[in-house]
Amino acid sequence: MRSPGDAVPAAAAVGREDEAKALARLRERLEQTLAQHAGDGARVEREGKALRVVSQGTVEASARVSPVRAATAAASHRKPAGRPTRPRDWSYSGDAGPAYWASLNPEWAACGADAPQSPIDIRDGIAVGLPAIEFDLPPAILTIRDDGRAIQAIVREGPAITALGRRFLLREISFHQPAEFRVDGKGFDLSAHFLYRDEEGRAAIVVVLFEIGDQSSPRNPVVQAVLDYLPLARDMLMPVAERIDLAALLPADRGYYNFVGSLSTPPCTHGVIWMVMREPLRVPPSQVAIFARIHPMNVRPLQPLAGRLIKQSE
Repeated sequence: MRSPGDAVPAAAAVGREDEAKALARLRERLEQTLAQHAGDGARVEREGKALRVVSQGTVEASARVSPVRAATAAASHRKPAGRPTRPRDWSYSGDAGPAYWASLNPEWAACGADAPQSPIDIRDGIAVGLPAIEFDLPPAILTIRDDGRAIQAIVREGPAITALGRRFLLREISFHQPAEFRVDGKGFDLSAHFLYRDEEGRAAIVVVLFEIGDQSSPRNPVVQAVLDYLPLARDMLMPVAERIDLAALLPADRGYYNFVGSLSTPPCTHGVIWMVMREPLRVPPSQVAIFARIHPMNVRPLQPLAGRLIKQSE
């Protein structure tokens, strides 16, 4: 017969067993809850009587930490998304000048490539019967813009050329002082770059070279229209009131040099067809002086010929 004193150990044993079962169930629930809040790919490890949840972000929580605190800890360890780094703007001088263009923006990597670049000193051209450039130049609507590096005349669709069997529409005319290109080592005082593009976006650029005449030299009417409508601030657009006859910006002799190069400004795209007019235009010193005052030396240094073929009109 069991004495009353024997009931105490038996009851204690039953209580411990119930407590163990309850703790086991609690650990299972905590294991499920913590794994759920720790995120996908989490794993739960046992360390004695404690639980540890290890997520992909290596966030750890013991069974004594609430699921909310565990999730908060995981969020605090995630690196906040930073603002994208804005590529630096380019320039013609300083630490954003031509020597650094390729490193300023990944999209400008072509500026440092080995492919034929522009501008060049045009020399050793082969005289051949180049087909004439067919200029289609109805009176044009111009809008003048200063982008901080060059004066540009933005052209509404209409003017075009036909060259090398393709038709190109004129997009803009930009001015460089002095001229970017040389011919047999000779420099020029100003140049106008006519940027054309075909329907597939391929670029062709016609270059007109200028020399300074004397004070009696007549002012070029197209150049004067650009100067008359100079914007008062960078990126301000100034529409020219009247239509402009762009033919006045071309020499009488339409012979030209022809070669392949790149855009002479970022992104320095390869495969550009260049047509540099052989005969320079003369303008008075006053017209060149205004470009020199606003954007002097807005030129890229001469690039290696790199064995490219240069043709010239006979």
